[in-house]
Amino acid sequence: MTTLILPNEESTSLWHKLWLNVCIAPKANDAQLHSGQIFPWLTDTKVSKEKGTEVLFKDAHFLTHFWAMPRRIRLQPEESLGTCSLTGHECDVLVKSFATTNYGNNYAGSWWHPLTHYRSNPKKPHEDNLSSKGQPGGIQYKQWHALCFANESEGNHPAKVIDEFYDIKMDYVDQQPRLWAFGFDMDNMKARGWYDSQFPVFFLDEAKRASVIHDLNQTIQIAMEFSSMMRTLIKEALFDRPKDVKADLAQHTLSYWQRSERDFFIAAQAICVEGELRSEDAKRWFYRALNTALDIFDEVVLSTSMDNKAIARKVAARQKLTAWLHGKKISKDFKRRYNLKTQDKEAQANDA
Repeated sequence: MTTLILPNEESTSLWHKLWLNVCIAPKANDAQLHSGQIFPWLTDTKVSKEKGTEVLFKDAHFLTHFWAMPRRIRLQPEESLGTCSLTGHECDVLVKSFATTNYGNNYAGSWWHPLTHYRSNPKKPHEDNLSSKGQPGGIQYKQWHALCFANESEGNHPAKVIDEFYDIKMDYVDQQPRLWAFGFDMDNMKARGWYDSQFPVFFLDEAKRASVIHDLNQTIQIAMEFSSMMRTLIKEALFDRPKDVKADLAQHTLSYWQRSERDFFIAAQAICVEGELRSEDAKRWFYRALNTALDIFDEVVLSTSMDNKAIARKVAARQKLTAWLHGKKISKDFKRRYNLKTQDKEAQANDA
């Protein structure tokens, strides 16, 4: 997955878009620029079949991230009159095909691509890190705070360009920028889908970062728990034996993230501006998150046919969902922390 900082204005020049994402990285000297240390094709082809032939981060230059060659590719020129599709020039030698094979450079160990978010196990610091990748369901706001804010205790490492924005570049930007996250969802080297999302980037007081990250975690955790239980209870409402049914209900979870996104970022902005989640903002978010789960449940469950047996099953599932959303430990802790009171749905909607 790639993450970039984008200027607020869509019409901003390509130069300004790129400049926000240029890292303050180690410089390269002339010798390195003319060697395989940065450009792999300037040295002998490396065949990585055997153990011990891996390419490690410590042995490469930082700029190798942009020129890596995990596969061996050779262009196949042939004598043929024609027009080059790149330059428009007439040529007597054209490249119409290429050959590729595996066992190229095997980039092993922990790498830190400057445009990629990584995860690590804080309990096992010697294990290799893992780059974040596209997943079914796309890139939703539940991933947003992890893409923006480092948290060593959770093993969360935003891309270097994101860290440098908050550490250095934020002071030189007048308008609120955007976070652009995109990438393929891959399955065994085959692309299943392409995902592309943009989110706001809030200016953050460094002194308040710890409390901000804590409250953002609390806010997102509410949505994750609510959407998960909503999906479980939808399944219970629709089927007599839900554990025996392999129904794909991911679209309802995705609907939850999409429909609650605007309200989440209202709460997130309040957290980043104030340095904490105030009671009135917590109240608005909690009941918006809760009501979104109930609304989607009602829409999905009530849209199907109902005989007497189904009615009883659906009513029981609805009551169970309502009781869980209000009574589960995460809800009680959230309401206690932010001094919220349980209300009926109509009052909740009016307050929200």
